[in-house]
Amino acid sequence: MFTNVLLFGNTQTLTIQEGATEWVNGEEVTSSPGGTTSGLVTAFKNWELVNIEAGKYIRDDRKFYTKDDLDEGLIVSYNGNNYEVNRIKDYDSSDLKIYGLKRTVISSDY
Repeated sequence: MFTNVLLFGNTQTLTIQEGATEWVNGEEVTSSPGGTTSGLVTAFKNWELVNIEAGKYIRDDRKFYTKDDLDEGLIVSYNGNNYEVNRIKDYDSSDLKIYGLKRTVISSDY
């Protein structure tokens, strides 16, 4: 198992937006408490835009390499834009995860 994968390049810190609260077993729970995550953000290559899930991503979307476990559906902020986190690849033999960041507009953007 490769547990010490190094991320080369300029790592960026993304802000995780605080999620909505909901009631679970009689207790109020925040779906995401906020915070930050760090890793490498890159643009998708042209062939990836065509081949990944039949055009799910467009040029405004990004790929995010990190060692952090993120839940799908989280909203993160990067370079003044908001993105929804989608899992692309999780290497079972290492601690590296690759997520798709789908650019999204949330009500606070207006």
